[in-house]
Amino acid sequence: MNERVGVTHPPRLLTTRPPRVAGLTAIAVLAMVFDLAVWRIGRAPGAEEAEWYQALRQIGYLPTWITVGIVVWLLDRRAGRTPAHHRAGLIALSPALAGLLAAMLKPLCRRLRPEAADGLYAFRPIWEDTLSGSGIGLPSGHTATAFGGAVMVGLLWPAVRWPMWLLAAGCGGARRLAGAHFLSDVVVAAMLGSAMAIALFRTGEGPRTGPAGGLRLRP
Repeated sequence: MNERVGVTHPPRLLTTRPPRVAGLTAIAVLAMVFDLAVWRIGRAPGAEEAEWYQALRQIGYLPTWITVGIVVWLLDRRAGRTPAHHRAGLIALSPALAGLLAAMLKPLCRRLRPEAADGLYAFRPIWEDTLSGSGIGLPSGHTATAFGGAVMVGLLWPAVRWPMWLLAAGCGGARRLAGAHFLSDVVVAAMLGSAMAIALFRTGEGPRTGPAGGLRLRP
């Protein structure tokens, strides 16, 4: 007999009901309150040269998720799943759009990276590099990309949800320890990436239908 592998609803914490949105907003504000303190005590000089940092940083690198998507496509194609590209497309598209959203928000937020003012907030004037996100830390592009990919994989395969979330959090934490971002840069980016993954999952997959929602294992 075929065995159904249940795919659960997206985590309630990340859904868009007003009370939960208010709660997530409060978390982001709280992160901002602690930005300076965390910046001063939570740095690891030379972290960017360490192998653990480079490994975690790649979780926020889009080609990593494209590679994962290709592997999933090959496996689904071999298994005869129709359409074979569906889950692979979600895995590649979610981090791509999350990273793109973060890149588009940077010129709007305009808050510089922590080293620009030794851990204090500094903002680039609107008339300077108006459309450029270079040197702007809010939100973290690597973290948004990491959560966009990791949360999507966790939605498609709930059994690996927590390990994937930890990998994405490790990417954001590594970027923060290296001094590239404030804590709130990472927190906001994690929310953006997660929201993107959940929105795509609901639109393109659904919690109980489609190639993953109706996933069956052959005997």
